Amino acid sequence: MNMHNKYNKNGFPYLVTLIAIVILSFFKSSIVSFIFCNYEFISFIVSFIALGGPISCLVLYLKSNKKRAKR
Repeated sequence: MNMHNKYNKNGFPYLVTLIAIVILSFFKSSIVSFIFCNYEFISFIVSFIALGGPISCLVLYLKSNKKRAKR
């Protein structure tokens, strides 16, 4: 078997992707029950990420503006 067949275009091992898909499909039911049990916790995380993204972008934007102002 050729070594190039084991890797896709990104260089990420195809086997690892396959194993991850198998594990995800195996744990899908337990993940769904976990989400329903901890719905408030997960919604908090999602909202935190959703707020954290724009805030971090804004901080980076302000930092880049300060650098421009110094010039």
